[in-house]
Amino acid sequence: MLSILIPTYNYDITSLVAVLYKQLEEVSYAYEIIVVDDASTKEEL
Repeated sequence: MLSILIPTYNYDITSLVAVLYKQLEEVSYAYEIIVVDDASTKEEL
C-alpha cells in the first residue's frame, strides 16, 4: 500500500489532491491520501 501524507496549514490543497487522485487511479497500487491540517485559521479550508 502506498500512503501519501500531506501536512497543511492555511493552504487550500484541493487541486493537489485531485491531481494525485487522478494519477493514482492509473496505477494498480492500493493507496491512501491523508491530509493533516495543523489548526489552520482560515475557516474556508
